[in-house]
Amino acid sequence: MGEGKKANIQSYNYDPEVAGKQLAYMIIMHEYLLSMVEHAGFRRFCHTLQPTFHVIHRNTMKRDIFNIYDVEKVKTMRLMERNKSRVSLTMDMWTSISKKRGFMVITAHIIYDSWKLQSRILRFVYVPCPHTAEALCQVLMDTFLEWNIDRKLYTLIIDNCTTNDAMIDLLLEKFGGDHIRCKSFFQVRCAAHILNLIVKDGLDVIMSSIVKVRDSVAYWTTTQKRDETFEGAARKLEITYGKNLSLDCSTKRNSTFLMLQTAIKYRNAFDRLKLKDPQYKSCPNDDDWNLAEDIYARDWKYSTRSLLEEMALNMLEKYDKYWDNTHGFLAVAVMLDPRFKMSLIEYYYKTIYGEHGVGMVEDIRRKCYDLLTLYQGKSSSKDRSESSSKVPPSTYLRDSTSLSDYLDQQKKTKNVHVKLELDCYLE
Repeated sequence: MGEGKKANIQSYNYDPEVAGKQLAYMIIMHEYLLSMVEHAGFRRFCHTLQPTFHVIHRNTMKRDIFNIYDVEKVKTMRLMERNKSRVSLTMDMWTSISKKRGFMVITAHIIYDSWKLQSRILRFVYVPCPHTAEALCQVLMDTFLEWNIDRKLYTLIIDNCTTNDAMIDLLLEKFGGDHIRCKSFFQVRCAAHILNLIVKDGLDVIMSSIVKVRDSVAYWTTTQKRDETFEGAARKLEITYGKNLSLDCSTKRNSTFLMLQTAIKYRNAFDRLKLKDPQYKSCPNDDDWNLAEDIYARDWKYSTRSLLEEMALNMLEKYDKYWDNTHGFLAVAVMLDPRFKMSLIEYYYKTIYGEHGVGMVEDIRRKCYDLLTLYQGKSSSKDRSESSSKVPPSTYLRDSTSLSDYLDQQKKTKNVHVKLELDCYLE
């Protein structure tokens, strides 16, 4: 509607309760401050739209938002109770910049019967210091019990640290029995966090050079005047690179690479400004710049620079440790990809592990049978011991399998139909 034009409004039923609820939804959706309902400009705007609408106090709005949360929580709990699949969770800790307080966010991920993945934040909670394994375990246990999912858990994705490892041990000890059906898959280490650790360990080797670049970028982007001075130096040197300088972020593994990538393009501008500004004392020298440029090389491990070789080896060591803990979980995901199934796993395991890879592939097959058995309704140890079961073919067992492992596998296999169903898929 253009300026100065009026619209013909037809009669409608105005419901102040509906209007108030929609205002609450708007604040939730866009994360507005609750205090906005008391702003004079907002109140005038609402009065213009509907003179009879009385904008409520922010404390009342807070109460309405909690009411909406309670309703949505009940709806989500009912959906989770009706759903037959297990629940995977992600847990993350972060510290607020303003008040330096620690908070935990717990998110549930469920695949419903329609095969659609749904994610819901179950809890956002302040966790007092110290953040020990016992404290974190208690917060998680309270959440599991509150949402009635303590017997429906599948995996918990967490950052890779010793405190979280100890917390997992406490959780498994508290649960016991059949609460966690796949204990070997219960703890999943966050891939993004692992990659950050890998990059951090690698970059620590050349950190002195990176710090000089970072300090230089910070110096010339601190104020508008310095930023303009830097742009002027770049123009005089006819540097046509279109990206602006930007600082890296410690939690984003690629941001340091991007910072170096941009700064290298302006190398000559930094060098010239070092001669003009006596206060600028963090300019990288030639070795620092050359080292930053060498980071783009692919074969760091075979670099003639000992520092880059050391950096690559540090990163590989960290990655290998992560791989040892996760390759089985990832292999099951690959098996479920109909393009590859077991063929890709067999190829890479033999390539990576040689003759040992054959046994590891069979171990993955057995894990797949265990998972299928769980989803065929084996909900307790009693059910497993009383069910009729068939021994899987010997090709699915490693030569090192003990008698107890063999008997355990026999109990877990439901029947011939279950085994052949998976066989048909893999073949």
